[in-house]
Amino acid sequence: MLSIYKRIVLLLRMYRNAPLLHYVPVTVFAVLSGLFSPFFVLNLNDFRLAQNLIESSKIERILTSSHYIKMDAMQLDLRDRQKRAVVRMFDLFVEEQESSFGNNQQNEAGDIQYKILILDKFAFDVIAPLLRVNELRQHGITLTLLLESEREQIPDVPAVYFVQPTAKNIQKISQDLGKKLYESYHLHFTRELPRSGLEELATASVKAGISSRVKRVFDQNLDFVSLEKDVFSIMRPDAFKKLNDPKSRGDDIEKCIADVTNGLFATVMTMGQVPIIRCPKGGAAEMVGRELESKLRDYLGSKNGSGFGQMPLIGLGNANSAASQQLARPILAIFDRNYDFTASLQHAWHYEPLVHDVLHMKLNRVDVKPDKNAVGADAKTKSYALDDSDDFWRKYKDAQFPKVAESVEVELAEYKRAIAEVNAASASATNSAGDDADDQTGASTAKLTKAVESLPKLQEHKKLIDKHTNIATALLKEIKHRGLDEYFSIEEDFCNGKGDWKAALSLLGATGRGSASDKIRLALIMLLTSQLNSSGNMGKIDDEAIEGALRASGCECGAYNYVKKMLSLNQQLQQNKGGNTNSNRSQADILDWADRLYGQSVDLITKTAKHLLSGERQLPLAAAVEALLANQPSSSDAVGDNAVETFAYFDAKASASQRASPPPASQSQQDEGTGGYSSAVAFVLGGGCYAEVLALRELAQRERTNGRAKSVCYGATDMCGGDDFVTELGQIGGSGASAAGAK
Repeated sequence: MLSIYKRIVLLLRMYRNAPLLHYVPVTVFAVLSGLFSPFFVLNLNDFRLAQNLIESSKIERILTSSHYIKMDAMQLDLRDRQKRAVVRMFDLFVEEQESSFGNNQQNEAGDIQYKILILDKFAFDVIAPLLRVNELRQHGITLTLLLESEREQIPDVPAVYFVQPTAKNIQKISQDLGKKLYESYHLHFTRELPRSGLEELATASVKAGISSRVKRVFDQNLDFVSLEKDVFSIMRPDAFKKLNDPKSRGDDIEKCIADVTNGLFATVMTMGQVPIIRCPKGGAAEMVGRELESKLRDYLGSKNGSGFGQMPLIGLGNANSAASQQLARPILAIFDRNYDFTASLQHAWHYEPLVHDVLHMKLNRVDVKPDKNAVGADAKTKSYALDDSDDFWRKYKDAQFPKVAESVEVELAEYKRAIAEVNAASASATNSAGDDADDQTGASTAKLTKAVESLPKLQEHKKLIDKHTNIATALLKEIKHRGLDEYFSIEEDFCNGKGDWKAALSLLGATGRGSASDKIRLALIMLLTSQLNSSGNMGKIDDEAIEGALRASGCECGAYNYVKKMLSLNQQLQQNKGGNTNSNRSQADILDWADRLYGQSVDLITKTAKHLLSGERQLPLAAAVEALLANQPSSSDAVGDNAVETFAYFDAKASASQRASPPPASQSQQDEGTGGYSSAVAFVLGGGCYAEVLALRELAQRERTNGRAKSVCYGATDMCGGDDFVTELGQIGGSGASAAGAK
């Protein structure tokens, strides 16, 4: 038997001069499979020696998804790119030959590669919106199991793992290796696997004598969920509370920032381009931007990152211009949720925001509860998928609810007309059966054949109509019961600077319709907009009247008191902006608490909410993205933090001398309005909402109408409904109770 040292040396000589393969990660398991025979007892010191020698020879053991999906980064949306990466995981022979998307699930004999898929809860949520059960079967997935569940041994079937690289998951996989559950193991992680985790897996495989069965260990960098082609979530639902709760410890905040950065890093890797990072100065958004830039810079300097994000520049004039190269890349604009509270609080009146807010859509699925008097099949909760494969959803998701209800009626009438034509064709064929005229019989038969062929399509169309009829009916029921149309109308008036206080207080009172959460949301919008209104039309806010109405309705006021305290502290900070050396310790403590409470500059909410009262009714986030895309100096009447100059600038590809500020658009581009970036990703730290998704879609449509093709994508730590956001505010405010309960 060769000594351990000689085996290592032989393997390193074999790999040292070999070119780095784009599709084959050289893992520690490949080395271990040649080092240890089944009779060899693992010695930890020898194992560490192997690890050190592997590192010293700079053999790469991981591969990011962006390297083996070869495509123009701006050709496909983020959802398609993620789907391609997921499907690629199912191809067990990818290291032997390149293949086209979705077309390489067979071996050389032409047989389908049957396998099982093992997921943790997070990875399950990643795949659920991308692939349906029938699509998984097309790619050879015969069984999908959760990692946490108890699983039986299936020794003749390969297993594809897709999980987060947590200590708990690593331990569970190690146990699977020890039990020898499957024929082979293909391990894929949503983000970078720590070195300690890799060593633990290697140790487990060697101890079990199955190191040769571990075929792959991949860092896929898919640590996010693609909900739509222009919407994604990194699924960190507690980010807002961690970053804004005064009780949060510094370590917790740092971990949250690092976790969010990991999610954004995975998004950038899948996107295939290194973005220009912009964010409001100060606070959590800038912290994430700075850490993401550092992580990207480190990656670009590594062997794996060499050449990442490079693409030919087309239609940008001088391709050698540094400004042109930067403008060809997307912007990643990171916002704190504090940048605009009202977008998450205001009641919706468009289809997709309504379905998310009222029916609590999650991962593109919505559950419609049955009516109390329903019987039989109608008494069961119905679950519906809502994505772009649904023609009606794709066409009307951005429409106002009355338009949707009208369109459902139109679609139903069209279906009835088509069915009537089928029935008429059938009757015509029957009547002509005894006629001697062959030509008439042939014509009738052709009509009948055409009608029969249309039946499957009509049946699918009927299912679609029934689905949206049920969803619209459930929405209408909630709208009538809670008076959501009235809430939307009153809130819209307040945001336009012409709110009706009498009508609002009546709605907040004990006799007003709506849940406790509905009332608190309205009260918060009254608070945010009224204190900022400079016209005087609404007068000074009456705190006592609002709080009295809320308490009379049985509402917990923790969320309201939290926001009110923020605004009050902002006024104190403005008064002491010049500094007061005689301030006492109590005042210093308050200011320190306020700085942590806001999560970024303490007057941010005041500045951005002023934009709501400007009469434009463009959400602050959309206005900021529009300004950043234009990349032009802000006009003198730019509103607060929507000015481009107030945003921090980070570029992981820039040299030290270029990191201070973005390259300006040329004078000719400014004069013609053709300068600026062509694409942007807006990311909200602390919970996103579909009202902002809609605002960005409207922005992209305006740009296209004006002859400027712009691509805008929206992401968030989590997609958070208005009721859930109120609950978080209440928890931070110390109410200890949810305000989202029904009245």
